[in-house]
Amino acid sequence: MGLSPDNKSANWVRSSLGSIAQTALIVATDTKPAENQQTNDKVQVKDAPVVGEAARSEAVQSFKPLVKDENAPPNPVTDGAMGMNPPPSDKTMVEYFDHGKSDGKNDAGDKSLDKPIASKSEGALEDYKKTMMRAGMSEDDATKLSRDTLTRLEKTKKGSDGALEGTPEQQMARMNKAMSDILDGCPDGKLANGQDDPLSPRDRENLVKDLAARQADPEKYVNQGKHMTCVLESNQKQRLEGGDPAKVAEQIASVVNTGSAEITQKDGKTRIVNVDSRSFAPDQESGQDFNLKTADNGQRGMAGHVYDALAGQTVADLRAEREGKPTSANGIGEASYVYMAAHADQLGGKPGQTNTNEALLAKKSDGSYKVLQDSPGVNNVWEMAHLSKAMGGETGAVFAHAGTVRDGVPPKGMGFPPDMRVTSFSSSEDLAKKLGDFQQKNGQSAQILVNAPFLPGGGENGHGLHAMNVKLDGNGKFDLDNNWGKKSDIGSVSGAVIDKATDPEKWNAKTAEGKAEPKPTDRTEIRPGSGRNPNESQADYQARLLEDQKKEKEKEEDPTKDLLKKNEKDAQAAEERYQTELQIWNAEKARAEAAKPGDIFVKPPPRRPQ
Repeated sequence: MGLSPDNKSANWVRSSLGSIAQTALIVATDTKPAENQQTNDKVQVKDAPVVGEAARSEAVQSFKPLVKDENAPPNPVTDGAMGMNPPPSDKTMVEYFDHGKSDGKNDAGDKSLDKPIASKSEGALEDYKKTMMRAGMSEDDATKLSRDTLTRLEKTKKGSDGALEGTPEQQMARMNKAMSDILDGCPDGKLANGQDDPLSPRDRENLVKDLAARQADPEKYVNQGKHMTCVLESNQKQRLEGGDPAKVAEQIASVVNTGSAEITQKDGKTRIVNVDSRSFAPDQESGQDFNLKTADNGQRGMAGHVYDALAGQTVADLRAEREGKPTSANGIGEASYVYMAAHADQLGGKPGQTNTNEALLAKKSDGSYKVLQDSPGVNNVWEMAHLSKAMGGETGAVFAHAGTVRDGVPPKGMGFPPDMRVTSFSSSEDLAKKLGDFQQKNGQSAQILVNAPFLPGGGENGHGLHAMNVKLDGNGKFDLDNNWGKKSDIGSVSGAVIDKATDPEKWNAKTAEGKAEPKPTDRTEIRPGSGRNPNESQADYQARLLEDQKKEKEKEEDPTKDLLKKNEKDAQAAEERYQTELQIWNAEKARAEAAKPGDIFVKPPPRRPQ
């Protein structure tokens, strides 16, 4: 509704405009909705009859006050004091009052007219900031991370429209919803899949703070800490950089509220991954209060911990899938393999079996578990690529030297998807070209396989395959990020450094004692090995070797070792018999149906051994 001008204003307008102001005042003082106004009014301007929309526009444009000083009352039309807001459907009224919008200098009406309407970006920033403050973050830190996140997402979107799903504001809204869900938690102390919720309100606050930092600057804040999770954290970093980073937050929220998450490949194939809730209960690192000022020290925070629990269980499920065994899809209790990102002792892991209390375990026939590896069990570069594919990664998101992966096509007979690929490069020059294309298209760094002892600062001995992130830095060099924290990051390096760390021909593989050993291959586990890594002092390196030797000795002395080997051989033989019997049954069925079309073949198929 319009606001009527006072008598003084009305008299002044009449003396200035005559019949023109009469028309304006009729419109201004009419209390009927704008949609009901008639547009057939006629105004004589400069001896030319003008009607309707043109009349309104020309009337306002032609207005010239006889005297206008600082004490003059405002023009209710041109100075914007009328407060009228016609609906967009009435184009005539909208354009009429557009001519009279105030510049804010002479407003005599509602001063709120001077205030700009908040943009979508500002709204997204405000909501995001409030959620972080709800988690206990200071307003300054919350404001900084909010703006850093938006700026990063805008830059990604600007680089390539296809590098980010949706708009930056939409991404932030989804991230914010996920963080709010994390803070809301599970009121009854139970996850949706029936497991106990291991997180306190304080844990959830730390989780949101760590997640917000990772979303603002993945390169700086995504770190693996003292865990064998370089592949998992490298994958998280890549996903947060571009594509659909909000999906990472949504999956983390799903894990801590339901005990499971849905993961989807680019081709639409979906898996349900259930996680043992004890796997993401805080450990010594993630249980510490989050501090933005020290969050880039290399330790793994709660968001990294929960993601490792999910991604590690995905690695375990993919292994079971390739072997034709049950996964966690129907519950963690049904899984053939279980990964514990922490607290492996809760499933029977012993201190001598795992230094970090993480482990990949196999479920035995009696329902108990046996520790297989003190890591997620990413046993080769192909499993690294399989995880990337399952998590929705782009084809070829994992890079490795041709000397290790040949043409990047997975070997047959290992159960990997035939369309899965590792991007193979023959030299640093070849890498630069392929990496530049990948980076431009997807807005992400690449995951790259390196032999860590041959990185700058390493011992240049033995082996130790490691997953890192690499991107071009704009100066013709490569930016290597190793997920060990700022103090251990490699940073900008030349092509020669890349060649040395990735090309098997440049590795002088020798043990600490100087003995030659086989070079790593595409079948070598990705984890610290016989060589000294750049983040290890000589003392740390020697201590790790002693621990590894102790574990190997315990394995050799394990009284169940021979029995387990026998059971494995028996199971393999039973599977081979089943496959033979199945082939015979299929042949008999085909012959019977060919001889008597339409008849039902009643002989039951052979039963697969359990």
